[in-house]
Amino acid sequence: MSVSRRLLIRSTAFAALAGCLPPLWAQLRQGRDSRQNSLPSRGSVAEFGDELRLSHSYTVDCAGLMPEERYLFRPVPEERTFGQQMVHVAESLRGVFEVFVEGKVSPTTALSEAGKEPVRSKADVIARLRDSFDYVERAVASLIDSTLLVRVQFLENREFSRQRVLRFILDHTTHHRGQAIVYMRLNGVRPPQYRA
Repeated sequence: MSVSRRLLIRSTAFAALAGCLPPLWAQLRQGRDSRQNSLPSRGSVAEFGDELRLSHSYTVDCAGLMPEERYLFRPVPEERTFGQQMVHVAESLRGVFEVFVEGKVSPTTALSEAGKEPVRSKADVIARLRDSFDYVERAVASLIDSTLLVRVQFLENREFSRQRVLRFILDHTTHHRGQAIVYMRLNGVRPPQYRA
């Protein structure tokens, strides 16, 4: 049987390439794995801390941009005012963390709820936001990933992992900040650039 020169060259090139692929593939995987190991894994304490810092700066920027005279603005009677939205974020952020992640019997500051959050001044609201975010950021920095797997009784007395409680904290903050951003737009105030 005779083999054409063209087939011989092709098969030699493929054989050479195939011989190089396994070591090349291993190098590529090793590089990807080491990059992934240097980043916080999804759901980890480190990743939550990063997300919390972004939420902190974005929320405080929103509170800072709204003029103080508009802190009492509410679009409809059934909704909280802008200032109450921000106070609610501050109270619930720290309160939920203290009770459901740290295991305290009750939060350091009582939760006002039901649109009864006290709004003393813009400066006070911003100070309360910073204080709550700072507290949770410091506390999160002392957690280890395995503590996120611990299950706690949470909403409607259902059992959640602490990781899910942390996700709730971010989601809840986003929910109320999103409402506050609409209030800003309704008052001709341009919200800060979103960050992720």
